[in-house]
Amino acid sequence: LRSLTKSLEDRVDALVQSHEATLRDRTAAEHKRLTELEDEFLEREKAMRREYDKAIHDRDRKLAKAVSKVKAFESHLEDALTRVDEQKAKMQEATMKLAEATTERQSLEEENRRLQRQVHSLELQVEDSNRSCNNAEDAQRRAE
Repeated sequence: LRSLTKSLEDRVDALVQSHEATLRDRTAAEHKRLTELEDEFLEREKAMRREYDKAIHDRDRKLAKAVSKVKAFESHLEDALTRVDEQKAKMQEATMKLAEATTERQSLEEENRRLQRQVHSLELQVEDSNRSCNNAEDAQRRAE
């Protein structure tokens, strides 16, 4: 039982550590990607702002071009916002999986504690049985 308990503890710890590492890696990758998307969005926004200011100075000549670029920017912005929303959903999913793993770990830890109590109880029974056997052997020897 000790060996099985230890094996179960080791397997649970390895599973939890692996899952936590995977979640950390995924969270770090998602955070990096979100940061890159935000930087890309800010750079695009700055570029469009410069183009817009230039278009104001030369409005008559470049009005059609500026309108086209604004529409392209809106499309990029919608795409970026869609990606950000997707990343938020993935983060929420990762958070839910972490919560599930935590719940599972707590359940396994509770099961482990229950099994440890059973092992302790069985050990006490074995000790009682050994004492009873020893007493019976002593009584038999005395009777002989």
